[in-house]
Amino acid sequence: MSMKKSIVCIETGIVYESVRDAARKNDINHSTIYSCVKGRKKSAGGYHWEYLSTEDSEKQNRLTNEEFLDRFHNAQEIYPSLKNIEIIGNYKSYFDKIECRCLIHNNIWYPQVSNLLSGHGCAKCGRIIAAEKRHLAAVKKHNLKTMFPEIAKEWDYESNEKRPEDYSYGAADTVFWICPVGHSYRTKICLRTCNGVGCSICNKINHSSFPEQAIIYYLNKGKITTINSFREGLGRFELDVYLPDYEIGIEYDGAIAHSEKTIGKEERKYLLCKERGIKLIRIREDESGLNDLKICDYSIKSEYATMNKSKLDVALKELFALLNVTVDVNTLRDERQILEQYYSRLKNNSLAEVFPEIASEWNQELNGNLSPEMFFSHSNYKVWWNCLNGHKPYKMSINDRVRGHGCSECSGTKKYTQETFEDKIQIVNPRVKVIGTYINNKTPIQCQCLVCNTIWQALPGDLLKGHGCNKCAQLIRDAGKKKKVICIDTKTVYSSITEASKETGISFTAISKCVRKESNLAGGKRWAFYSNDCIEEKRNI
Repeated sequence: MSMKKSIVCIETGIVYESVRDAARKNDINHSTIYSCVKGRKKSAGGYHWEYLSTEDSEKQNRLTNEEFLDRFHNAQEIYPSLKNIEIIGNYKSYFDKIECRCLIHNNIWYPQVSNLLSGHGCAKCGRIIAAEKRHLAAVKKHNLKTMFPEIAKEWDYESNEKRPEDYSYGAADTVFWICPVGHSYRTKICLRTCNGVGCSICNKINHSSFPEQAIIYYLNKGKITTINSFREGLGRFELDVYLPDYEIGIEYDGAIAHSEKTIGKEERKYLLCKERGIKLIRIREDESGLNDLKICDYSIKSEYATMNKSKLDVALKELFALLNVTVDVNTLRDERQILEQYYSRLKNNSLAEVFPEIASEWNQELNGNLSPEMFFSHSNYKVWWNCLNGHKPYKMSINDRVRGHGCSECSGTKKYTQETFEDKIQIVNPRVKVIGTYINNKTPIQCQCLVCNTIWQALPGDLLKGHGCNKCAQLIRDAGKKKKVICIDTKTVYSSITEASKETGISFTAISKCVRKESNLAGGKRWAFYSNDCIEEKRNI
């Protein structure tokens, strides 16, 4: 049985149990070290080696604690892994263990002296260094710039400390981006590369989502004419996508923006679509409202709320099958083309392009980094404008400004005085008496109902719109639920105003005002409470 012989590195003075031990700890081929100690080669790995004699071995074991510490300090200069290590225990022998502490992690462990002098440091530090090496290797091979060069072009070099080539394409780090329109926004790298998340500011101010733009992209690819954000004849409502050749509207309802709380609005939008003869299809992430014919003619379930594009593809394929449109759907593959189509359309239909004269009134100082090129010409986003007559800047939505609204001082809609406000209320809301002091349209004011003498706080803006006492309104609602009404023009009798509103699609408030003779028509028709007088009027028609 051969005995292991210790060897020593002449330059460092470090002793190793065997040739293989030295080769393993210094990452040098063991046969090269073996040839060196046998005298066949002069050096191995840039160092000179020789067997440790019995006398030297005994001398090595007879090192004092001070001599050992001197050797350890020399090893610290050679091996960076030993720089943050403190010796706590006392030296016994070269192959015994000694107590040490890591100054970074404050952990205590007991390495063999020979291993310590060979450069083996804290295990925790070693794992971190190894992980960093693996990460750097992965980043070098699969970095963002290499794997997704188009997305890397939107990198915000001024706001980010690192560059796109310093991150892997699936990193969860949140960084800054600049969209093609010019918005600066923050989001995670993995959401951009793996889930197709784009500019959050574009989505917010122009009310457009990636699924909505994907629908337009594939329909245009199938040579179907589309209109985005269609409003004609729908009042303040709009359809995400409208197909004029088929008179079909498509709504994509996200789980956050369209929940159970918005069902009432969706019902009113659907009634307006029915009046215009538009068939409404809804793709809903939220399961509430699915198969509910009160808000649409046909509904499709989407699981894109999980940000999985394959789930979105399933919903789009069902939509196109319903429309009898043949098109190859793959949103992950076509992501860049979908976004490019959106930005191109935004550029051609921006406020600066369509209404350059109005865009010249843009207040750049108060709007900050926003510019007219970033908004569609009929966006509802509120921005600051300059008055051409020198009045102070005012805030108004782009859509209202385009429709002709402007500076309140120029149009005479400046804040009322107490006297002018009271005079205005006597005209538009004669059943209400103003008691409190008027400040502005958004500060509640005390008022009194001249019918039931109820005193309450109301917004001046609501009073100017004709809103009155809640107590009287409740009595009217209760009467509307119990008292029959008749449509004089169609001679149809309904059990209540509520039923009449549901059957005809005309708002409850409009019919209520008509039967109380506060207005002449509701929905273009005459209405009255059903009574003997009404029967006589009905016979005389």
